[in-house]
Amino acid sequence: MSEDLRSGARQWGGRLPLAEAGELTERQQALAVQLHAFAVPWAERAGFVGTTREGHLIGPWNAQVHRPGPAAGFNQWVLADQQGSTLSPRVREVIILTVATAWQSGYAIYSHVAAARTAGLPDAVIAALRAGEPHADLSAGERAAHAFANELVRTHSVVDETYQVALECFGQDGVLDLVQLISIYLATTAQLNAFRVPGPESEPRPSAS
Repeated sequence: MSEDLRSGARQWGGRLPLAEAGELTERQQALAVQLHAFAVPWAERAGFVGTTREGHLIGPWNAQVHRPGPAAGFNQWVLADQQGSTLSPRVREVIILTVATAWQSGYAIYSHVAAARTAGLPDAVIAALRAGEPHADLSAGERAAHAFANELVRTHSVVDETYQVALECFGQDGVLDLVQLISIYLATTAQLNAFRVPGPESEPRPSAS
């Protein structure tokens, strides 16, 4: 775990106060309990932290506790995507890092560098993705996913050639899953950036488990 994150030296909510440092409503408390039970352990398995040393939720989850109603609907969308996606963990992390890099979202980059390592992406590949470029060690499908996501996020469209390559690699269902995952992380990075939610200064490492 990052010592920077645990030190309490930064405002981990960004523009938002840490919700759990104050008094919570019943709905806020219920959501916080769910996030501590499911999201925080997932983050730890992926190799990054989702709470401060005091145990307060950070990243996108702090914002969710502030507005538990919309967060519940968003999390249902995320869960449906995770459970039903045809994309491999490596391809998913290629897509997420591509979106996070395009938006320069500190916490999203921090957390998904760790998740990408845990999914098996080498550091050289991750470094290239963070520079907005594909790496020679990407598979054909991973390269197609990066090109599709990068083009859609940066130009707001996808040319026929890029679309066709993705279709050949993933099929129609896979392309639908690809667009859905991009959409989820466009929403996530927009929220993180709007509230200036920071990521730790030091690089995360994958979980030993």
